[in-house]
Amino acid sequence: MSPLAADPRTHIDAQNPPGDPDAPKTKTALVVAPFQSKVYYAYDEGLWQEGGGGTGGAPIAKTTTFKELGDDPEGIAKGLEKVGHNVKLLIDGQATPGEVFRALQSRPTVIYFATHGA
Repeated sequence: MSPLAADPRTHIDAQNPPGDPDAPKTKTALVVAPFQSKVYYAYDEGLWQEGGGGTGGAPIAKTTTFKELGDDPEGIAKGLEKVGHNVKLLIDGQATPGEVFRALQSRPTVIYFATHGA
């Protein structure tokens, strides 16, 4: 853990003042992890480097899973539930475009979306 994250002075329990019009009416959360245990494919710069497969290599390669990288959507969901959020958790095959779209229609106040990208 970094020194800043371990410093208890950085842990501020922010509270909305009573009657705050900007405070969410309900505490809901959506946690989406479509590549938690599925291997995903991504652009691999190494394929285009000398000794990395040659210039005729494919522009994408199998990489890894988010679980292998240490992502923990279940832990995130439990943490949100601990502070009073009602959490919808979509992992792997549950995280289809239709399911994500339907879950977003409920307008969750917290959204955690674990994907790969540049």
